[in-house]
Amino acid sequence: MAEAQSTGHGYTDPVKALAYRANSSLGESLVKQRLAEEEMITKHGLPALREHLNQDNIKRACLLKILTWDLNLLNENKIIDHHVEDYNLGYCNLSSYEMDKSLLANFTLKECWATMSLPFDLLNGVFFVASCNYLSKEVVSHWEKRLCRDIVWFIIDLSSLTMILEKLEKEADIPIKPKKQEEEAEAAEEEKTGEPVEC
Repeated sequence: MAEAQSTGHGYTDPVKALAYRANSSLGESLVKQRLAEEEMITKHGLPALREHLNQDNIKRACLLKILTWDLNLLNENKIIDHHVEDYNLGYCNLSSYEMDKSLLANFTLKECWATMSLPFDLLNGVFFVASCNYLSKEVVSHWEKRLCRDIVWFIIDLSSLTMILEKLEKEADIPIKPKKQEEEAEAAEEEKTGEPVEC
């Protein structure tokens, strides 16, 4: 699996390559930490992953979804408990969370689907990132390089993350302005009209 991980299994599309590396690395960690058998990954998980990627189905190209939802080979709660107990990660549910849309200026939703992760808040220069794939070294490395800030990681369940990503996709047609840009636009409008801009 190491060679496939480093090459992205030959995918030229950067999102597909990222998804393959992220999930391949996750598979290695699951086996190393005795959360999954190698045969689950090599004979069932990765072939199904490649099939989804080849069909451009990035939302289903997730090793954990395949092993837990599709094949029922792993227990997702056990994986979550492992993160909480062994890595001291906090658990979060974002299914009804209202995220600041200006954060989307820092990354793409395709990256989120490929890594099953979402930077959902920024506080005092620190990003809060919820991920189903924290055990993947490729995922952690990707977001550390992408965000270029300190990160506090959270574990999230597949359903919750899928729901908020789909919600953000539906809202993606609405123009997104960084908060500072919104404030400057409001100030300019107020100066022009002499009246405060109502929210």
